[in-house]
Amino acid sequence: MLNNPGFEAITTTHKSEEDKKSERPNIRQQNKIIAYLKERKPEILEEKIFRVKDEIRNEIIEKIAKGEIMEDDFRELLLCIKAPVNPDEPAEIFTKILGNKQMEKMVAYLVLKNANDYEKLNARDAENFLNKYPEPFSFEGDIQYFLDEIKQQNTAKKYEEYQNSKEELMKGIYGKRYEYYKQAKFLKQEALEKYPDLVEKF
Repeated sequence: MLNNPGFEAITTTHKSEEDKKSERPNIRQQNKIIAYLKERKPEILEEKIFRVKDEIRNEIIEKIAKGEIMEDDFRELLLCIKAPVNPDEPAEIFTKILGNKQMEKMVAYLVLKNANDYEKLNARDAENFLNKYPEPFSFEGDIQYFLDEIKQQNTAKKYEEYQNSKEELMKGIYGKRYEYYKQAKFLKQEALEKYPDLVEKF
């Protein structure tokens, strides 16, 4: 159990599946992110929910804005969270994308260097994908080049379909890492709004 006076353990309340899927800030997960960035202790992420004092939250938000906390710090945090699939079990990874042509094309683009080779994908390619992209930051950064091409060459509806497939792929491959990734982006947005003249992009 944490003994930092800035954190207070409280009772967990279970949210509905609909709430978990919603695109909105999750204070419980944000508190864990902030506490981890303050203490750098992975066990924090396994703790019960706890409150973070306002001064600690403000301290971390300001550090994010100043660039003192950067993408690598968030990557480190995400890699402390267990992924739902094991990169040593390629068949399990492969089933997450099999049958969704848009997901297959994204993986083929990143691993085989050609989206049109998606029919050649095998379980080993899926393993290589997860080893290369163990967390969402690295994946979303590289796949955006492909999505930009889709946007330029297709309708807005088709681009939206690919965006949705990208989100579904990240949910399936990264699980909790994806959830915390989304909350990290909310914290970045908070830093941007609170300290617009200081913020560094990631």
